[in-house]
Amino acid sequence: MTSAGWDRARAPALLLSLALVLGPAAAHADSPSAAPDEAAVRALVARWLEAQNRGDFAAYRRLYAPSFHGIRRSGGRTVVLDHDGWLRDRERMFKKPMKVTATDVGVAPAGALARATFVQEFSSGTYADRGRKEIDVAIIGGAPAIAREELLESAPLSAKRKAAAPEEPQCPLAKAQPLTGTFRGEPGWFVIGETSSDADAIAARAQKLEAAGTEVHVIATDMFQGLKQGLFAIVYGAFATRAEAQARVQSLQAQKIQAYARESGPRRSDRRLVQIRGVAARNGTPGPWPLQISVDDGGEGQLTPAPNGQFALWIDTVGLLSIENLAPVPKEHDMRAPAEVCIRLAASTRGRIDVGTLDTTTWLCGR
Repeated sequence: MTSAGWDRARAPALLLSLALVLGPAAAHADSPSAAPDEAAVRALVARWLEAQNRGDFAAYRRLYAPSFHGIRRSGGRTVVLDHDGWLRDRERMFKKPMKVTATDVGVAPAGALARATFVQEFSSGTYADRGRKEIDVAIIGGAPAIAREELLESAPLSAKRKAAAPEEPQCPLAKAQPLTGTFRGEPGWFVIGETSSDADAIAARAQKLEAAGTEVHVIATDMFQGLKQGLFAIVYGAFATRAEAQARVQSLQAQKIQAYARESGPRRSDRRLVQIRGVAARNGTPGPWPLQISVDDGGEGQLTPAPNGQFALWIDTVGLLSIENLAPVPKEHDMRAPAEVCIRLAASTRGRIDVGTLDTTTWLCGR
């Protein structure tokens, strides 16, 4: 199918930026008692670095206050995460060896907190970047804890500047085929149907339309400057002129489908959109098994395929992309071998990429 549902609450990294909402009850639960001194802040930063470089996620998560929020900037995207969202995002990063360094560390008072600023270099696999970071530290329950973390900016490092990291097998370069249909990821006059902030609702509607034989695509409106931001939209096609788009609107109205023509404006990113397609299955049976999508800058999201297991995702990332089938283990089984694919997207990649069938295997190990 040509529609995809992202779990917006769990997965903003690839397509969205979330607005942070902190309730007063959460803030009160771990209110700071006093600003930490410089020695305590520097010791905390040292433990923070050590946990990441050692791959010790349990030690890493203990450093964060319950009311923590973080802001991450990478690859031209800005993502705002609360405590649980941040740790979910980082836990996946801990599955691969990484190296993190901090230089030019400075500590200064910041109201009831203390703020550490430094230049961070991060590398994992084939990805590496460098940027300025801030960490705000509070005293919670008598101990220093990270209350806020923000990557102010980052830039990819060239191969010569990458921090040393264990070598990993290179994912193959994606092989793309030319796109068919009336939408090819390019700006133009869009024919737009329903829009909503509820990605699952839009995906479900798109699945029904496509099952009835109508070409549809689900996109995040954040991708194009001329569209209202923060929504998901059903797109019935993109055309070079308004007249062509209006003709498509009229043909849809004849089918009792409401739509309108809108000029998309240019893309917000200079990267090309590509379409990733495939089928999710468990033990040979296609179905709407949840998929975990991640890119090598730490961005991640969840995708819900159609009932027949087919999925499609429009994405503008460059670098490594992995898709893992998270099909659950049936009650009568006790083991699972997940299916995962990893591909490398070049800046010049365009078109449709078919990753095939991701078939998770489950079985009874025996007792």
